Amino acid sequence: MKNIEDIIENMPVCVTVFDMEGKIVFVNKRALKKHGYSKEEVVGNTMEDTFLIEEDVPKYREAMQRLSSGEEVDSQEYRLRGKDGTTLIELVGFSLLKDDDDNDIVVATHKDISNGKKNEQDLAKVSEELESQIWGAKKTNECIKVLYNELDAKNKELEKVDQLKSQFVTNVSHELRKPLAVVKESMDIILEGVAGKINLEQKKILTSAVEAIDHLLRTVTDILDVSKIEAGTMELKKEEIDMAAMVESIVSFHKIEAIKNNVTITKEIHKDIGMIWGDKDKIREVIINLLNNAIKFTHKKGDIKIELVGSKEEVCIKVTDSGKGISEEKKEKILDKFESATDMNQEGIGLGLAIAKDIVELHKGKLWVERAAEKGSKFICCIPRNCQE
Repeated sequence: MKNIEDIIENMPVCVTVFDMEGKIVFVNKRALKKHGYSKEEVVGNTMEDTFLIEEDVPKYREAMQRLSSGEEVDSQEYRLRGKDGTTLIELVGFSLLKDDDDNDIVVATHKDISNGKKNEQDLAKVSEELESQIWGAKKTNECIKVLYNELDAKNKELEKVDQLKSQFVTNVSHELRKPLAVVKESMDIILEGVAGKINLEQKKILTSAVEAIDHLLRTVTDILDVSKIEAGTMELKKEEIDMAAMVESIVSFHKIEAIKNNVTITKEIHKDIGMIWGDKDKIREVIINLLNNAIKFTHKKGDIKIELVGSKEEVCIKVTDSGKGISEEKKEKILDKFESATDMNQEGIGLGLAIAKDIVELHKGKLWVERAAEKGSKFICCIPRNCQE
C-alpha cells in the first residue's frame, strides 16, 4: 500500500481515494495544492462535506450506487470546492478497486477544466476505467507499473480533449471573424456616405454598432491568440523594433480614448532606448493591452503613466495607473485567463493581460504587477534585447 501511495503521490493528475461511504483515505499532493487543503484537513472527512457542492451531491451518489452495482461510470463534470470557497469545474473519473483487505474503494482522478468551460461546453468523455482488480494485487513492481500506466493514460486522454477543444475554438473563431469583418466594412461604407446621405441620429447609431463590432472582433482575435498559445502554434515574426517610436505611436493613438474616459496619459521615455529583436505586432499588442487595462480601471480625472527604460540586456515598459489598486490575493491571479471577467462591472472576457503575459514569455521576458507608490497598480514588462529561439 505504501509503495502504491508513493506512486499516486507523484502522479501528473489530481487523485483522491475514498471508501464506499465517501470517507477520504488518501489525497495526492497535486489535489491538495489545487484545492488549498492540507492532508490532515481532508483525510477522514467525506467527499460531500469536503469537496462537493450541494447541487452535485445527487449525481455523485448515483455514480457511487452504479459503481457498487458493478456498472461502469463515465467521467463526469463536478463542481469541487476549495478551502477558500472557490469552485472549480473538474472532469472526474471513478474507478472501483480493492484495497489490501479486499474492501471496495474508489479511486477518483480529476482535472480542472474551468477555463475550458468558458470557451466550450461540449467536452468529450475522455477517461477509461482503471482495471478493477489492480488495488487487490500484492505490492509488487508489476502492480505499481500497471497503476502508473493507467493513470498516465487518463492524463493523455485529457490532454487530447484539450487539443480538440482548442481546435474547435479556433475553427469557430475563424468562422465568426469573416462575417463580422464584412458587416463592419458595410457599415463603414454607409457611414462614409457612399451609399447615400445619412442624418446625425443614423450616424450615431451606426457608429455605436461599429464600435460593438470592433469589440467583438477584438474578442475573437483574443480567443484565437489563446488557442494558438495553448496549442504551441503561435509563431514570432522577429525583426528590429524601435521601442521608443512604438510607445510614442501607441500613446498618441490612445489619447482620444483617454479623453473619452476623462483620464490623463503621460509618458517618460529614457534616452538611448535603442532597438530590440522581436515580433513587432505581438509586442505592440502587449503594450496596447497594458494601456487599455490601465484606462479601463482608472477612475475619472485619474492619471496613467507609461515609462520606457532600457539596460544593456533588456528593455522594460512600466504602466502605472491611479485606480483602486490590486489586493495581494488578486495579484497572484490577475494575469490568469478570464480573471478580469469575474468583475461584472468591466467589459471583456478577461484575456488581454493573460495574452500579454504569454507573448512576453514567448520572447523570454517577464510580466508582473506591483502596487503603485501612492495608489493604483504598476504593470512591468521586461523583454530581452535579443530573444533567441
